[in-house]
Amino acid sequence: GNSAVAGAMVSDSDTIPGTCGGSAPYSITMDDVTGDFSGTLSFNGYCDDGDTLTGSVNFSGNINPVTLEATSISLSSSSLTVVSSADSFTIAGSIAFTGITSNSENLLITLDIRDGAGTTYRFQDFKFSMTYDSPSVGTDRMHAVSGKFYHPAYGYVDVASTSDFLTLSTSDYPYSGVLVVTGSGGIRARLTANSDSQTFTVVVDANGDGIYAEPGTIYRWDE
Repeated sequence: GNSAVAGAMVSDSDTIPGTCGGSAPYSITMDDVTGDFSGTLSFNGYCDDGDTLTGSVNFSGNINPVTLEATSISLSSSSLTVVSSADSFTIAGSIAFTGITSNSENLLITLDIRDGAGTTYRFQDFKFSMTYDSPSVGTDRMHAVSGKFYHPAYGYVDVASTSDFLTLSTSDYPYSGVLVVTGSGGIRARLTANSDSQTFTVVVDANGDGIYAEPGTIYRWDE
């Protein structure tokens, strides 16, 4: 790539070729004293592993100038289209990783996702706090999950965890954790991760009286 140095500011630009077509030119500027950086990544029909991306992403954040590890990263796009097999969707919004350490990070998501049929789903102020490979139990932990989700057919619901989601470092899915989704009139659904690390159970309070209809329905995470 091409780079230029002016005082503490370092800039670079280059183009990443797609493995199956297209390209992704980028430009970045970083303060090599504070570690603050910002830039733009554009996708020109960029293809990788069969997925094609079109659009641009602005990014910024900080890299610890001593350890060279990221402490924060923010990504935003007004329109990023992803085509995967027969599926197509467009993303607009932002994702921010903050408080990044060797074993933890916070995540904030505000995104609109429009599918190929033009239907838009919204994640508003979704907050996650995660700890990885907790030494005492060998478990990854996701806690403080909260936010709003919008479904075009049902409107907004509030989402909040009432118990941390725990995942063994050797597994893709949690073996413990509870999430409650609340809609209008106090109507609620409660999702509980099952100990087999493969399934979760959903029970519903259909009239907002605080009583869930047991035993609920079991679903697989991978479905």
